[in-house]
Amino acid sequence: MDDEIRERAEAEAEANALFNALKHDSDAQVGAIMGPLMGENPDFREYGDQLAGVVAPVVERVNGMSTEEKRDRLGELAPERLEELDSEDESEEYDLPGLPNADDYDEVRMRAAPNPNGPWHIGHARMPSVIGRYKERYDGSFLVRFDDTDPETKRPDLDAYDAILDDIDYLGFEPDEVIRASDRLETYYDHARELIEMGGAYTCTCPQEAFSELKNSGEACEHREKDHEQTLAEFEAMVDGEYSAGEIVLRVRTDIEHKNPALRDWVAFRMIDTPHPREEAADYRCWPMLDFQSGIDDHLTGVTHIIRGIDLQDSAKRQGFVYDYFGWEYPEVIHWGHVQVDAYDVSMSTSSIKELIEAGELDGWEDPRARRSRACGAGASAARPSSTRWRDSVPRVATSTSRCRRCTPPTAS
Repeated sequence: MDDEIRERAEAEAEANALFNALKHDSDAQVGAIMGPLMGENPDFREYGDQLAGVVAPVVERVNGMSTEEKRDRLGELAPERLEELDSEDESEEYDLPGLPNADDYDEVRMRAAPNPNGPWHIGHARMPSVIGRYKERYDGSFLVRFDDTDPETKRPDLDAYDAILDDIDYLGFEPDEVIRASDRLETYYDHARELIEMGGAYTCTCPQEAFSELKNSGEACEHREKDHEQTLAEFEAMVDGEYSAGEIVLRVRTDIEHKNPALRDWVAFRMIDTPHPREEAADYRCWPMLDFQSGIDDHLTGVTHIIRGIDLQDSAKRQGFVYDYFGWEYPEVIHWGHVQVDAYDVSMSTSSIKELIEAGELDGWEDPRARRSRACGAGASAARPSSTRWRDSVPRVATSTSRCRRCTPPTAS
C-alpha cells in the first residue's frame, strides 16, 4: 500500500468513524467501518489484509474525542455528512405530521380531555404523548380537562383524577393547566341562557322514542316554536332540580331536515338524578351533554387544535351550530383511529374493562389483560433511565386533518 492509498484510507476511515460514532452516540467499531470503506472504494480491496491495521488507530483516535470535537472534525472532513446527521436528528425530534395552520396562531394550545371513570389503559397513553410532543415542537401549551359531566353512565372514579395526572407525569409530560368540567356548571348554564335568548335552544318534554320518530322523519316537535321566555323559565326549573331524569331536555335548534339525523336538534342538557361523586358537584341535577360542554370549554380555554377519534366526526358538526350562534371560530381538528391491542380478547375500553373486573373475569386493574398504561410500562421502565420514560418512544401516528371552517385564535373569556 503506497502513501497515497494510505492517506485516502485514513481520511475515509476517519469520516466514517466520526459519522457512525455521532449517529449512534457510541464508540465506532473497526468492523463497521471496513465494509463501507471497501464498498465505496473498490481500489482499496486489494489491500484488505493491510487495511484493518490502517483503520484501527484512526478509530481509536476518534473514540477518544469528545462529541463536540467529533462534530467539529466531521464538519472539516465531510460537512455534507454533518448536515445529514442534523437533518436526521430533526426528523426524529419531530416525527409527527405538522399541525394544520399552526403558524396562524400566536400560541398552539391543545387539550387532553379524559373521562375519569377509571384508570388509563395503554391506549390512553397516545393522546398526552402526542400533545406533549406538539407542545414542545411549537412551544405551545397543554391543557388537561376532565370531562366528568356524566355522573351516571360514565360515573367518575374519584381516584382516577390523580391517577391520570400521575400517568401523564409517568409518560414524561406536564400539563400547563388542569380543570374539571364538574367545577364549571354555572359557566355552561350561562351560555345555555344566552343561547336560549338568541333562539338557539328550546326545552322539550317529548318522550325519547317519540322525538326520535319525528327527528328521523325530519319533522319538528310541538315544543320547537315555544317562545324563549317559556324556554328560559323551564330551563331555570331544570337548573333548580324541579324535574327528574327523563322528564325534560334542552335541545339546540339546528336543522330539523338536515341530511344527517344525528345533527338534528341534539340534546344539550338533561336531568340526572344520581349525585356526582365529587362533593363540590353533588347538588347539581341538570348536566350538559359532552358535545355542549366540550364545545364551550374549547372556546373559552383558547384551544386551537383538537385531536379526536374518527368516530367523533359528528361532534364537530354538532358543536358547529353552537359556534355559529355565538359567532365563534372553530378550532382545527385532527382525526385519528383507535388503538387496539389483539394480544388478549379484551376491548380497549375503560367501561368494558370495569365490567369484566366487576364480573370477576379480570383480577383488578393490575391484571395484564386490562393493559393499564403504567402496568404495561412498569417492566420496561425499570430497565431504562427514568428521565427517558415513554416520551422518547412516542410512535409515528397516521392522522387525517379536517378543518370545519377558517380559524383564528379564540379569545378566552
